[in-house]
Amino acid sequence: TGCGKQPLTPSHKAQFAYSSDLDGKSVIFTMYANGSDVTALTDGSSNDSNPLWSPDGEKIAFISDRDGRNEIYLMNYDGSHQTRLTDSQLEKWWLQWSPDGQQITFDDKPSGTTSIYAINIDELNLVKLGNQIDGVQRLTWSPDSQWLAFTQDTPNGGDLYIASRDGSDLKNLTNNPT
Repeated sequence: TGCGKQPLTPSHKAQFAYSSDLDGKSVIFTMYANGSDVTALTDGSSNDSNPLWSPDGEKIAFISDRDGRNEIYLMNYDGSHQTRLTDSQLEKWWLQWSPDGQQITFDDKPSGTTSIYAINIDELNLVKLGNQIDGVQRLTWSPDSQWLAFTQDTPNGGDLYIASRDGSDLKNLTNNPT
């Protein structure tokens, strides 16, 4: 039998990350659920928004316009080592980490249609998921990070698709007529 002690969780893993306007610019903050220890992680010189913790709680992905257009950045949980991950003309919205922490997906909505892209954190390669499909949304990862599921809205409802994590093996599971 054990002694009943629980391992301690590093204090930063009990924090929330959020963005809020500060003097006209969006800044990323962390704080505890009781509202204590509010800490600014970005400096307010640009619009930094949509913070999202990595699955292991060590990194935060976010969107920033500090280089002239919205790009995805990554930083340590304490705000250090802020690094740009993307360099593209794509719009970037609604970040989502894969459960294994190896990829980040985002929506691109340039002209009313939405496409989903994934970026591999280590290799920084950008992949469009479902090359023949526009208007996709509601992306979700499988727990093993090997598959993605998403919908495509159509005038008669919508279709449910799955694709492997690299965008290959695209399958329409519902085949609703458009």
